[in-house]
Amino acid sequence: QVDARRESAQEGRFPTGVPSTGSKEASTQVDARRESAQEGRFPTGVPSTGSKEASTQVDARRESAQEGRFPIGALERWAFWLMALYTLVSAVIGGAVGAYFGQGFQAFLAEDVLWAEHDLFQRAVIAHLHIMLTLIDVALLLLVARRVNLSGRAYRVAMSLIIAGTTITAFATWSVMVIEGVAHKIINVGAVVLLAGAAVVALSGMRGLIRERPGRPAWRALLGDPVRFGMLFHLLFVNLVVTAPGVWVAVNLEAVRAGDPAWERAFAVGHWHVLATLSAAVGLLLVVDRLGARGWLRQIVGWGVLAGSTTAFAAVQFYLLRQPGTAPARAVLLAIDAGIGLFLLALGLWIFTTKTQRHEV
Repeated sequence: QVDARRESAQEGRFPTGVPSTGSKEASTQVDARRESAQEGRFPTGVPSTGSKEASTQVDARRESAQEGRFPIGALERWAFWLMALYTLVSAVIGGAVGAYFGQGFQAFLAEDVLWAEHDLFQRAVIAHLHIMLTLIDVALLLLVARRVNLSGRAYRVAMSLIIAGTTITAFATWSVMVIEGVAHKIINVGAVVLLAGAAVVALSGMRGLIRERPGRPAWRALLGDPVRFGMLFHLLFVNLVVTAPGVWVAVNLEAVRAGDPAWERAFAVGHWHVLATLSAAVGLLLVVDRLGARGWLRQIVGWGVLAGSTTAFAAVQFYLLRQPGTAPARAVLLAIDAGIGLFLLALGLWIFTTKTQRHEV
């Protein structure tokens, strides 16, 4: 019986000795399955409609792994998740302050209590406002990094710095409610780490813009897309119009406090307004880029936002750092108004054009 089974197997029959009418067909199916597996189809021999897409995803993951980026973007996901978590915690702090400490207290501006001894309510409000604006900027930075397809070593370095800087800044800002003096020094450390991450994103993104246009000089490749260039430029420009003036005041704080209190108050108000408006400019450029503006609209809106914000922010520095007790120059005020006006015109054009195009569709 054993010999018979061997012979039947060699002849293509079933072990029972009954001839297999489908033996050649079975062999053909096996060969077809092998070929389909090599061609990227399912083992059943039925062509897979998503086989090319799956192959592309596998190739992308292999390339990203070779470039040093995690296949699922682990660092990026951690950065987004931590940013969202810290935002929720900060919102709880703000809500708790308003719910339990708000009654019986007068509303106040943080700039009005720069020289006063702060109570728990005031420290909580100050901490809440500062960390919420910081986390908005972290979210924008992560979106810009994702938009410019950050990868490789730049991806690892930037995401690590953003995670570390966000964590340090968040915990230090919350600590203002308890250890105000020491916490401000730790906040500066976190801010430096975040700014370093932003610089990596900006420089890597600009290099990517230049590589996308190999036949052009570097400056023409960058200026050819004012929307992408504007996003990246503001990540560096913030150091000139926000970081540097703030560091100068912090280093010379004793001399500043000995002078006119109105000067320090005006600086504090303008300082964070510049940062908030710069954040709005980056957000607008992100939206324009994400919705796929092309042609003349992309050029006009991009250059309008970039030129307007740059002019206004540069002029504000002359307003903030003027001699105490002196009025700002008329040219400075006109430059600020002109820059803001150009920014708003670009915003209005974008909204009107987008609304009109949607209406036509």
